[in-house]
Amino acid sequence: MQNKRDNYLPYSNLINTNKLSMVFNDTSNSYKFFWLRAIIKRANSKPIDTIENIVCDMITQTYYMVNECHLSLGPNDKLEEVTKYIFEKYSIPTNIECEELLIKFRNAKIFEDDYVKDVINNIKTFVPFCLLSPFVPVGNDIKKYSIKNIKVFNELYEKSKNNSKELLPYRFGDVNGIKTKIILDKYFIDYIVKESKIIYDFCTYNLIDYLQRRNPNVPGIINKLLPQLDRIIDINIKSFYQDVIDIDKSDMQDIYSNISLKDCVRNKELSIDHFVPWTYVANNEIWNLTPTTKSANSSKNNILPKWETYFNKFIDQKWTIYNIIKNNDSIQYQFNKIKSKYINVREIMNLYTSSVGEDIFKNCYEKHIRTICDAAERNGFKSGWEYNKVEKFR
Repeated sequence: MQNKRDNYLPYSNLINTNKLSMVFNDTSNSYKFFWLRAIIKRANSKPIDTIENIVCDMITQTYYMVNECHLSLGPNDKLEEVTKYIFEKYSIPTNIECEELLIKFRNAKIFEDDYVKDVINNIKTFVPFCLLSPFVPVGNDIKKYSIKNIKVFNELYEKSKNNSKELLPYRFGDVNGIKTKIILDKYFIDYIVKESKIIYDFCTYNLIDYLQRRNPNVPGIINKLLPQLDRIIDINIKSFYQDVIDIDKSDMQDIYSNISLKDCVRNKELSIDHFVPWTYVANNEIWNLTPTTKSANSSKNNILPKWETYFNKFIDQKWTIYNIIKNNDSIQYQFNKIKSKYINVREIMNLYTSSVGEDIFKNCYEKHIRTICDAAERNGFKSGWEYNKVEKFR
């Protein structure tokens, strides 16, 4: 049996926090995580809202992680299906905040799309009730509650109001399809507002645990929940590459465009690329970085480069830099400052803590990166990117 840490939330004498901490027990799909995250947001700003708006919020929450990072939400998950459908049909960018994304969705009239409306209708039928299963008294089957018999559920809510141990988090307004309103209980509002950070972290922890089970071979799940609007490369890494380029006597070139990297530095066009996209590896490990042009980096985006075209150039560049590190005390000093933080693969680290031959060095890199590229491709990342634009500096 899997050992999991206790998920108990801060105690309250007004609501049953033990039951609230059980909402994710035996979770077989993703809906409850995103529904609760949307509810938490509304407790802080809009305690009465329609099921439609809450489900739309759920869709925006999943848009980046599914389309940019290719995370699976589970077999036959409707949220995953609808976010992929929206991306493929409407081509709305993924790397933007949820609030801005929601505006773009509404401007594109996405929620008027027949397929999207069908998904919202499907989710509204059961998800609002599934989250409440721990709160339903023994003897009541949560499966019998649906949007069609809200009256019965609201009667259950009214009965629970006099007993904090049985109090339900919300009730429903008059039945009106997806326009039916969710009305949060005032005691739950007070509790969520007071403990919002802890509850949100509780929800996020359980979501990460769920996603890791659904994506067992994917690294860095925690960094793939929200758009990474500014993936800042450590200034020490960029400085290291700039100094390597300055010292290099072989006129090292960008592996994608074949442009001189000295020209890139001189024209302030130097950029640092992740050979395997950041959206898969979710880190800035040095073994995966290569200095390039801003144009090439932007063009490549989060696509795997064509292996046959670029890997040999990539590994030749790594070997050149390896020898500069070994033969220049200043560069070695800079490299030592960053390697402990940005090399966390033992086999790669061993290359830099000893002197090895070219074949051993390149074989180690190829084995490691080939494995990761294959895993990324199996996870849905596109491959075969080639740079086809002639870059000209002004």
